[in-house]
Amino acid sequence: MSNNLLVIPLEFKDKIEEKEQSVIKKTIKEYEEFYIEKDSLEKFKVYIQKNLPKTVAFFKSNITTDSDFVRALKSLNQETKIILIDPQISNLKLYINKEKELYDEVYQLLENSSAIEVSNCRIADLLVVPSNEDKELLSKKISEKFINTYDEVLENNIEFAQKNKYLVSIIMLTYNQLEDTKICVESLFKHTTDVNYELIFVDNGSTKDDTKTYLETLQKEHKNIKTIFNEEKIESIFNKTDYREKKDNKKKKNEIIELHEMIKKSEENNVKIQEMIKKSEENNLKFQKMILESNRKSEENNLKFQKMLLESNRKSEENNLKFQEMIKKSEENNLKFQEIQEKVLELHKTIIESNKKSEEKNLKQFKKYDKKISELHDKLNLITNENKENEKKIKSVSYNSEKKKISLPSLNSNS
Repeated sequence: MSNNLLVIPLEFKDKIEEKEQSVIKKTIKEYEEFYIEKDSLEKFKVYIQKNLPKTVAFFKSNITTDSDFVRALKSLNQETKIILIDPQISNLKLYINKEKELYDEVYQLLENSSAIEVSNCRIADLLVVPSNEDKELLSKKISEKFINTYDEVLENNIEFAQKNKYLVSIIMLTYNQLEDTKICVESLFKHTTDVNYELIFVDNGSTKDDTKTYLETLQKEHKNIKTIFNEEKIESIFNKTDYREKKDNKKKKNEIIELHEMIKKSEENNVKIQEMIKKSEENNLKFQKMILESNRKSEENNLKFQKMLLESNRKSEENNLKFQEMIKKSEENNLKFQEIQEKVLELHKTIIESNKKSEEKNLKQFKKYDKKISELHDKLNLITNENKENEKKIKSVSYNSEKKKISLPSLNSNS
């Protein structure tokens, strides 16, 4: 098991580039990985208590929203060296670039919630940033000595900030009231991160709850905690105060409770602000994805339109060629039509001439035939006259024959 730990937000899993990987290996060499995700702080605390790593590097951590992990690490193991590799400092960049002298409420909250606590190595022993621009930007808020660029890390040995070697002893008196003691201890762990301290508990004979067990457990889990247990309660001379002092103490206690409530509300507001910032970043990512998708679809549509345009131009050229061919054929047909029309006119002239000749010829023949008809007509008249003469003769012969029949009746009856 490695003595080093690399802490990575889950969104950057499997997204570490080659140069970033080289910087990480140069900085902490062998390491295990821990991924920051929703509700993983308690899991992180358990890991730190169990393994006590020598070096912990936070890769692309948000120095606003992930500060709880750094605070927990500082309180659970003060000997651990902390490195921030390419911390997300967009909020800090935004305000520095605008050179705001009057910070708004959000920026004040960020300052108070350790967004700027990297100064004087209170939140980290070393910062590693991608470029000189980022280094210059952070140098306006932090000592330049403990900020390295990627290239500086790859070319030189890294140098950590010197931890404060002064030991501060914090003595806490306990007597029952376990819940109040827990609140005090948790607040101390959370907010005392930039001091090398030891915590000494003096229990004044607690018997009504599990205060003693709780303190023994803390001593086992933390090297910088010591406990002193009194077998019985030792009365203090300050217990013999008058009624006014008790009343003042009660008032002060109430003020402390109110202050604690205010701090609690402030922390809740801070969490809400952090959630709002996180949602804003998520919305920005979604918006960027939507823009990328829109650009992709626009490019696809442009390609389709270009193809359609090329196809339309091709078809238009083909139609133009066909149209030109049709025009050419039409011209050829017109020429043929003119030729035919000329031939028809010539033929018509020929027919007219032919008809004219035919009429002259027919007229001659008509005259010739008319003459023959006239001759025939004369002959016919002649024959008609002859026939009339013959009829008269026949009638005459017939009349004579009838007379003969009348004179010979007996013969007719017999026969």
